[in-house]
Amino acid sequence: MKPLILLSVIFFYLASVDLDVRAERLPIRVYTSADGLGSSFVSYLILDSRGFLWVCTRDGLSRFDGARFVTYQVRNKQTLSAAMANKRRRC
Repeated sequence: MKPLILLSVIFFYLASVDLDVRAERLPIRVYTSADGLGSSFVSYLILDSRGFLWVCTRDGLSRFDGARFVTYQVRNKQTLSAAMANKRRRC
């Protein structure tokens, strides 16, 4: 019985202490096609060993270096659609 009372006292003490705990607010930036992203529809994100973020979109593949996008577009969109469909089957 004494351990239960001791635990209750500790619990209520900790519950009454005003802990100033706040979540850190991280900066969030939303990128769109106006920023150089191939399309606002993103289907895959991959980070490579050199730190580039590769973004697969409907209009091609975009590489992001932390400051700007370089977009590689596909001439034949049917080929891109078929390649993406094959990728989904393997996942």
